[in-house]
Amino acid sequence: MSRFPRNVSAARAAATNDRLSTMALRMRRSRQLAAMVLVAGVLGGCASLLGIDAYDPGASGAPDAAPGCALAGMSCGTAGRCLEEGGRARCVCDRGYAGDACEQCAAGFDRSGMVCAERCGSGTCPAHASCDAAARACLCAVGYALENGTCVWRGGPSDPGFTGSPPAWQYPDGGAFDAALDATLVSPGLLFAPTGFVVQTFDMPTVEESEPFALDLALRTACSSCAYAPEFEVGTGRAFTSSPSGPARTTTAPGIWRQRLCLGDAAYGRATTLALGGTLEPYGFFFDDAVYVPDPSCPRPGQVGNGDFEQPGGWVATAGAGVVPLVGSKGTRGAQLVGSGADCNLQTITGKLSVPSAMTRPALQLAALGAVGKSLGVLLNGVVVAAVAGAGSENTETVCLRPWTRGLSTTIGFASDCQPGSFIVDDVRVVDHPSCPLDALLVDGDFESTNRVSVWSTYSDSNGGRGNVRHDGFDAHAGLGYLKLVGDNLCIAAVVQDVQVPIAVGAAGPAVTFWAKGNTTGRIQVLDTPLGVTSAYAPYKVCLPPDRAGRRLQLSVGMRPQDGQVGCTGDVFVDDVALTTDAACPAR
Repeated sequence: MSRFPRNVSAARAAATNDRLSTMALRMRRSRQLAAMVLVAGVLGGCASLLGIDAYDPGASGAPDAAPGCALAGMSCGTAGRCLEEGGRARCVCDRGYAGDACEQCAAGFDRSGMVCAERCGSGTCPAHASCDAAARACLCAVGYALENGTCVWRGGPSDPGFTGSPPAWQYPDGGAFDAALDATLVSPGLLFAPTGFVVQTFDMPTVEESEPFALDLALRTACSSCAYAPEFEVGTGRAFTSSPSGPARTTTAPGIWRQRLCLGDAAYGRATTLALGGTLEPYGFFFDDAVYVPDPSCPRPGQVGNGDFEQPGGWVATAGAGVVPLVGSKGTRGAQLVGSGADCNLQTITGKLSVPSAMTRPALQLAALGAVGKSLGVLLNGVVVAAVAGAGSENTETVCLRPWTRGLSTTIGFASDCQPGSFIVDDVRVVDHPSCPLDALLVDGDFESTNRVSVWSTYSDSNGGRGNVRHDGFDAHAGLGYLKLVGDNLCIAAVVQDVQVPIAVGAAGPAVTFWAKGNTTGRIQVLDTPLGVTSAYAPYKVCLPPDRAGRRLQLSVGMRPQDGQVGCTGDVFVDDVALTTDAACPAR
């Protein structure tokens, strides 16, 4: 891809964008197809709901069920959070608090109004301060300044307006400050290349020392006439999140957007990094006002905001979805999503969660009740990562998360399919679950799992095209499970899984391998790579983008017409999908 040189002018940038427009259109069409596939996997009713990551406590060989925070009826107040570890639920208190429910002040701390403050000399320290015993004085945490006896937040990234003075940002991929862009946002923005990031490293307090923070950001793409919301990436510390979305995104003027993104625990601590940019928008970006602001609505690590739905707020629902009394576990409040038939719109409810960096097997656990034949989509950051099949009774379901979620705070959502009836969700929480595979970048690549929770989102349409997982062994490469793609006059049958791209090993770059066969007038397509297939199973390999190593990717496996043709007929069969590294693929 081309890159903008340093000190590029706005006019030259615009010309470069014109040359990139074809690529932009192709990428956007690819994303639209992926979005169609993901949503259709929830809406279709024909979607296969067979996959991995379901944990049925009653199944043979399943680990003993932890009592769980909700089942134990534990409340840790406002100064702690409930965690499930080693099969037991317990409260983990904030610094300065103690007791079974974090209702007491710890040794060395005294009650000061509504908080526990550290004793220091003849008095107590304010919030976000600790006592220097030698100096017998209170010291504010990193990023806070003592003003009128209170520690006030003054930290976060330097030069948040991207003025270039003082020099704080690194832009190794060809970004440039340009005074001619003063009117673009609020102050001079930063323009950088399609694959580029702008980066800054600075000190933050620890999670224990600080309050919850969010990144508040203004941005637009270099395509000033584009009406769509920019899709970009944010890296905080060691963790990246793709294309932030959800209730926090707003538009303040034509082409100018504001985004508020809660920070996970990877964003805290000394020498943490903020990276803005990404590969999801080929036009590049202008950024402005990148500030860290206190935000009490952001969940603390290990929490889902109002995950039991008992308190007001914390969730944003569309028509046909909402928080309803008496429908949840044990007659409590719960989220209800109602399908209304074939012509329904997608009903969703969206909240926030934060996955701790220390979790080795992170998972979402929830109580779910849906009729047999109904499905519930589970979304992270606006993208479907799993579908839960209705069982006709309430069950505790476990959705294992990919490693990329560790250390991040992002949006959690649920979406109903269009089948008549309701799906009830309650007691949503983040857990470290022993049934989840350790550091699994892709799961159920052999399509053998038959549990209620599926990680493959499948697409079916009314014209006969469909992608579904089968378990009859007739066309499997090995075992009983395989993927069947059926062509039609649109030729868009596909499945998608939210995966994590492998990190290169030496000169071997990331790749996806699989076996495929077919009898079709079209081709198989993995991501943006079309491949011909024969009537006998053969191995295939597609290189993955090396700049996404260690990060999230929507891996799509589908069908595509031959060049110059519209639609396709016939079938394609896929099995034994795996992520790996290969010397034939670029490592950087």
